Amino acid sequence: MNFFNLGLDVAKAKLDCALRSPDGKYKSKVVENTPSGFKTLIEWLAKHGATSAHVCMEATGVYWEAVAEYLAAEGMTVSVVNPAQIKAFGQSQLVRTKTDRIDARLIASYCAERRPAPWQVPSANEQALRAMVLRLESLQVMRTQESNRLDVSRDVVKPGISAHIKWLDEQIKELAKEIREHKTAWGKRFRERLAAAGKPPKLIIGAMMRKLIHVAFGVLKSKKLFNPELHGC
Repeated sequence: MNFFNLGLDVAKAKLDCALRSPDGKYKSKVVENTPSGFKTLIEWLAKHGATSAHVCMEATGVYWEAVAEYLAAEGMTVSVVNPAQIKAFGQSQLVRTKTDRIDARLIASYCAERRPAPWQVPSANEQALRAMVLRLESLQVMRTQESNRLDVSRDVVKPGISAHIKWLDEQIKELAKEIREHKTAWGKRFRERLAAAGKPPKLIIGAMMRKLIHVAFGVLKSKKLFNPELHGC
């Protein structure tokens, strides 16, 4: 069965769109990375008879989230893939030139050939956890920057920097506590879902242990903070 495939190269302000038709031809368009831009994209797809396109984009930063949620709500199949997969695919296709338009076509081609798994819209709790984790990362970066400034700043500004570092430490500590509490409720929901499916207690405990091991291994291997979008909980 032939499908339309839509590759999106996502930036903060814009989306480079490459629509791959069933015959392998491409049409390109650039829209704003805003709700009005998403509407324009939907209208453009409808014009070309591609209202059920399989959409693919890279999981970079946070700028892809809004358009992914919007298109999923419109009933489209949305896939969000690791940028390393697109890079490796581009190398296998001997793609050497790199522009936003070419990247969008490469993503559409990857979608057509590899048929990546659909992305699931995270729950409100998962979105909240992700927001807290991203905020914690930002606070930690600011704390490092201020600490570096303290070592080289003149005495007249050091008290202000020290006060800011103290405030950042308090915020980091409080936010880390909130994340831990949220993760605990995250594990409780997983347990309740298994119980509702009629799973026996010993099986539930084993499943939770396996999930925790997988999550911990993933965090250690990637050397990144916990990302709830990578774990269906």
